[in-house]
Amino acid sequence: MAFPVRTLSAALILAAALGPAFAGPKSKSGSAGSSSTSLACLPPELRSALADVEQKFGAVTVISTHRPGAVIAGTGRPSQHRDCGAVDFRPSGNRRAIVAFLRNDPRVKGLGLYRSGHIHIDAGPYRVTWNK
Repeated sequence: MAFPVRTLSAALILAAALGPAFAGPKSKSGSAGSSSTSLACLPPELRSALADVEQKFGAVTVISTHRPGAVIAGTGRPSQHRDCGAVDFRPSGNRRAIVAFLRNDPRVKGLGLYRSGHIHIDAGPYRVTWNK
C-alpha cells in the first residue's frame, strides 16, 4: 500500500521518534513479517536522499521499503529490499530532473527506473543503474 508523503521531514521525525517499533510487525525470526512503506528502517543516507528529492522536486509517494524474502527478478539473489536497504517511490515532480539529481548523489548506489513511473534507489555495495 502506497501513501503520499507530504512533508517527508515530518515523517522522518515521526519514524525516528517511534524507532524500530515502527518498522513493522516482527516474526519469531526477528524480521518484519510483511511488506512495508515505513521509512524508519531505511539507512540514514537513503532517508536523507529521499528528503532532498522532496525538498527540491516536491512530494513523493513511497511504494515499498522492506519486503522480507524479496529477490531480484530472474536471478534469485537477495534484493536490497529484503533488509530494508532500498526504497521505491513515485515522484510528483520532474522525473528527468530527479533522475539526474540521483545519478550524481553519492548516497545512492542503485538507481532503477521503471516504465510505470516509479523510481528505485538503494544503498547497495556498488553503483548500478537500470531501466525496466
